[in-house]
Amino acid sequence: MKLLAAVLLVAGLAGAAAWGDEALAGNEHVKTCVFEKLTGQDSKFCRGDLEVFYPELGDVGCTYIPKCNQYRKRISKEWSSPKIAYRQADKNKKYVLVMVDPDAPSRANPKYRFWRHWVVTDIEGTDLWAGNPKGRVLTEYQRPTPPARSGYHRYQFRLYEQPAHEAMSLSAKEEASLGFILRCRLRCLLHFGVLQHGFHLRCKAGPAGIRIPFKIGQPKKQIVPKTVERDFEREYGKLQQLEDQTKKLQKDMKKSTDADVAMSKSAVKISSDLLSNPLCEQDPNFLAMVTALDTAMKRMDSFNQEKVNQIQKTVIEPLKKFSSVFPSLNMAVKRREQTLQDYKRLQSKVEKYEEKEKTGPILAKLHQAREELRPVKEDFEAKNKQLLEEMPKFYSSRIDYFKPSFESLIRAQVVYYTEMHTIFGDLTQQIDEPGLTDEQREKENEAKLNELRALSIVADD
Repeated sequence: MKLLAAVLLVAGLAGAAAWGDEALAGNEHVKTCVFEKLTGQDSKFCRGDLEVFYPELGDVGCTYIPKCNQYRKRISKEWSSPKIAYRQADKNKKYVLVMVDPDAPSRANPKYRFWRHWVVTDIEGTDLWAGNPKGRVLTEYQRPTPPARSGYHRYQFRLYEQPAHEAMSLSAKEEASLGFILRCRLRCLLHFGVLQHGFHLRCKAGPAGIRIPFKIGQPKKQIVPKTVERDFEREYGKLQQLEDQTKKLQKDMKKSTDADVAMSKSAVKISSDLLSNPLCEQDPNFLAMVTALDTAMKRMDSFNQEKVNQIQKTVIEPLKKFSSVFPSLNMAVKRREQTLQDYKRLQSKVEKYEEKEKTGPILAKLHQAREELRPVKEDFEAKNKQLLEEMPKFYSSRIDYFKPSFESLIRAQVVYYTEMHTIFGDLTQQIDEPGLTDEQREKENEAKLNELRALSIVADD
């Protein structure tokens, strides 16, 4: 993905102690605030006219957040996500927004650099242009909250054009952490411009690719067999794809029904306008024909509304309810991953004591570590077993769940078009002049048009 635009804001929001100067002002609102623009290397980060709006502050891109009016405290404690606008957005494309802290936990020691604060994918160009970055939220907005006494932090807002027909996602392991894995992805994305899904990252580096696996704090003992982990990733990947497809289908069905309603309403409007047109005033035959058309359009609109209501009830609503299950499922996966991290941490702790000389204190610590490990191991194994058993069942259930909905959709369409055949058949009989072919009607119309052209008021000079 190509980096289209980026802005940087710098804030020193290091806990209550950092707000002392602001607190002195009490509730007094300082009228004059100095907004200092970034300089040096920090200013070079900004590009592409991306706008970031917080309440009262306006566009804060590439500035220091001022102390006055408790702005630093409010941006850290009170205000929700900012409005993001990109006026060059293409309405036919989608975008990805990423907000990260490259100075975590401090600028002097950024060992957790690119800590994830906000990730939104599938942002429509029209929404981005209007300053409303709606989309699929992979990471909920996290306010800037640097640790105490860690100095100024930079918060980067990065905007990327999303590849067409590609769904972006975080792996289950990334869901469990806001830090290291995305940092690797983002670094590779910035340097090589290629982002792929999954636990490993593949980046272009000349003719061959490289892999950057995530390995940190791993115990020596393989606590989850690779085959089990592959099975889990495969089953969960199928559910993630199902979630994306369900939401897309729901959105497409809504667009389709909205278009159907707009079409029938427009047809009724046209026939009504014709009835009130002077063309019908002096020709009873023409008036009768337009009246028949108006009646047919109103009947069509009535049947169309019935069809749309049925689709809403039997297709769109079930899709919406099915989609509402996925947040709970994703949370179950997240809890499993969190338990796995605890399991690995405690297993590594046990292994550390097992490798040491077996003295009294070490044996005591080893016993305590094993006691801590045992319930966590049992908890993980129970969660893992439950997910591996139930994820395939959930995936298979989609057929039985959606089959009645799609059968209802087909029936609604068949009934509607059967009625349309009857309505327009009746209309044809009412307005059709027997004995005239389409070719004869075309010649008749051309003759009338030639008569009009012969009039002096329309003749060419």
